[in-house]
Amino acid sequence: MRVLVVEDMPRHANRIAEGLRDQGIAVDVAYDGHEAISKVNVNPYDVVGGAATGVQTLLAAGRDDTQQRAGASPAHLLPIHQC
Repeated sequence: MRVLVVEDMPRHANRIAEGLRDQGIAVDVAYDGHEAISKVNVNPYDVVGGAATGVQTLLAAGRDDTQQRAGASPAHLLPIHQC
């Protein structure tokens, strides 16, 4: 499984990524929605999750179009809201 974590706070992103890696999951990190779009264009992700705003940027930018151009399989988008 390959996961993309989208989070604009490096400390949070790295903590999430470290926890996933400890579970044997391949993880990439994007620190904003634009970086996430670039990574989705290059890599097929099973799950894209993180700050709701980052995931919403992917949706607004046309995630389905982006993945079709990259030939990637659709990822599950998981917006995470912090309390």
